[in-house]
Amino acid sequence: MKGARRLPLRGADLVLIGLAGRYAGGINNAILVAETDSPLSAERVRAALDRFLDQSPWPASRLRRAFPWGRLHWVAGARARLVPPPVREVRLVPGRSLQSFLEDEMGDRIDPWSQAPLRFSLVSEPNRARSALAMAWSRPLMDPRGAESFLARLARLDEEPGWRFPAWSPPRETLSVAEFARVGRSARDRMKTLAPEPPVSPGRAVASPGRARFLRQVFREAQDSGRMAREVSFRLAMAGQAMAELFRWRGLPEVPFLVPVSVDLRRPGEQEPLFGNCLAFHFARFPPQATGDPGQLAGVLRKEMAYAFRDGLVEANRAGMEFLRYRPLRGLLREMVWAREGDAFSFNCADTGRFAPGLERLFGAPLVMGYHLPEVLPRPGVGVFFSRFGERPGVAVGWVEGVIDEAEALGILDCIREGMGWLPIA
Repeated sequence: MKGARRLPLRGADLVLIGLAGRYAGGINNAILVAETDSPLSAERVRAALDRFLDQSPWPASRLRRAFPWGRLHWVAGARARLVPPPVREVRLVPGRSLQSFLEDEMGDRIDPWSQAPLRFSLVSEPNRARSALAMAWSRPLMDPRGAESFLARLARLDEEPGWRFPAWSPPRETLSVAEFARVGRSARDRMKTLAPEPPVSPGRAVASPGRARFLRQVFREAQDSGRMAREVSFRLAMAGQAMAELFRWRGLPEVPFLVPVSVDLRRPGEQEPLFGNCLAFHFARFPPQATGDPGQLAGVLRKEMAYAFRDGLVEANRAGMEFLRYRPLRGLLREMVWAREGDAFSFNCADTGRFAPGLERLFGAPLVMGYHLPEVLPRPGVGVFFSRFGERPGVAVGWVEGVIDEAEALGILDCIREGMGWLPIA
């Protein structure tokens, strides 16, 4: 986007801001973590960021609205006035773990109106050669895949200082204004009837939610692991089974689960766009009782998702979110009539796939692990997030203090590990 200094927010970005508006503190940062087997140089990271800003200003932009009723944009000044995102060196004291640092980092919210929308922390632990790069960002800036592509470009700029990446400009809307309005209204009407019985989440009974927490484990697959184990529908079914056990343990009503499933709008192999959440959503709805047979449930969920693509429901949801550019964000929840009591969804679930395929070295150090820690809102208050690094699958359970405890998070991890047939790594 040579010369461009305004980047409009996408529909999915606006949904994130609209949902966050329900809570006084906003939403936690999204976090990408890349671990290396040797220390990282802050100077090399800063130099790569400077080279990136020479070509694209958005990591140093600010969130702005021209008028109180105007559209939200990322806005950047001239290159000479851009202040690069901070790069901090963090040396943990004995007794403090990387996990505790990351949990604090999730809750140390970035204010995109007054700060750069992302920051880097290079974390080292006592008596360990390994280092970790933690990139935190304000969630409306980009999605996990965009964050990985951004990091890969920084790594290449570090290795090839003169390299220039292709210029990018936002795609044009393919629908006419009339079609856009029609599809947007269709999505709105469907949203009003999406959940005839309002969902219930574990966060409902928590009056004063605490800080964000997570537990994460990495596994190895058994040799006889089938294709189904790698399907999003089966992983959602397994997450549903674990959550059904939690709901029964907590005595929560067994009303149908409603779970948003993100759909990456990029074609396979595409990196662009880096900035903006390039996502649409499919809404999976199924009763907790159906999780007793995850294989059968996965088949049902797979068919429902196929129908959603075939019948244009995913495209309608995309257009409906983009239509928010023309409407006040405070009206978002009015369309979600089932969420009037506060529970928009039962729980969160996402699969970020293989981490940064092709990225093997980071600022001179071999990359040995990479994963994401997406944020969880106080309601639903808990989420299950799948990932993969090389051939190793991983699962993170994220929650808000007061919604569940660490023992319950471990129970969710154990349920998923057993159901997937994964083996612990010694």
